[in-house]
Amino acid sequence: MQGRVSESRSGRPVLLRPVLQLALFALLPAVVSVLAHSLVWLVLAVDVVLLVLVIVDYLRTPNPQDFRAHRTVAHVLSSGIVNIVKLDIEDTKSSSRMISLSFRDTVDSGPRIEGHSGEVTFSGAAHLEWKLTPLTRGNLNFGDLYLRVNGPLGLCARQFSIPLSESVRVFPDLTALSKDALALARAAS
Repeated sequence: MQGRVSESRSGRPVLLRPVLQLALFALLPAVVSVLAHSLVWLVLAVDVVLLVLVIVDYLRTPNPQDFRAHRTVAHVLSSGIVNIVKLDIEDTKSSSRMISLSFRDTVDSGPRIEGHSGEVTFSGAAHLEWKLTPLTRGNLNFGDLYLRVNGPLGLCARQFSIPLSESVRVFPDLTALSKDALALARAAS
């Protein structure tokens, strides 16, 4: 399944930990300025610089429309068997810029999942794999892919989803049955 973000979405802005740490650091001059009024201008200057850095970082953060994603999974899965799900995330705007992002692929509750979320840094495209072990038969629904793309300064990020919803079938594992049938045939001969 291939997906792309609609043109109207710009991604929800998210402030990252360094901004909060800088804001806490900026409180020190603010406390001192209460005692020494001459430092008020210094506090305002620090706040303005911090605000400008956050705005610049957000504006330079890649837009959701710059990304395309593709999930590859078999249309029929076996229950109790580890199945590999492949994710391809592509930066369609530039193949040379470094992208740092967090991802989370979604699937119905029930199966055992390993590696469906994490962080990756890449240039051009990232090729990821994660493991899925369905425990019951029936339909298994995959949801959207959620991304949080960090800004180049690491102060803020854009958070958005790419629609990749699809459904696959899960059947009982027949390999064990085949092995038992082979063993019975050998025992009978």
